[in-house]
Amino acid sequence: MPAIAVSVTSHFAANFEMASEVAKKLAVKIVDEGLEKGTMLNVNVPDIPKEEIKGVVFTTQGKSRWNDLYEERTDPYG
Repeated sequence: MPAIAVSVTSHFAANFEMASEVAKKLAVKIVDEGLEKGTMLNVNVPDIPKEEIKGVVFTTQGKSRWNDLYEERTDPYG
């Protein structure tokens, strides 16, 4: 099943207007043209006005490996 994750890159209260516009256009395009099996799109939209967006950059998914290691600690403040 085609999958899309859309995020707004912001450290503050984000404006989702541009991200929703991008998500809608992308969803319509995928419905019309399809998406290669096993593909998941992760779209990061900056929290800036539309006229400041200079374009789109495509990249591939990283192949990082994570070793989940947990260390039990006691909060020094209780």
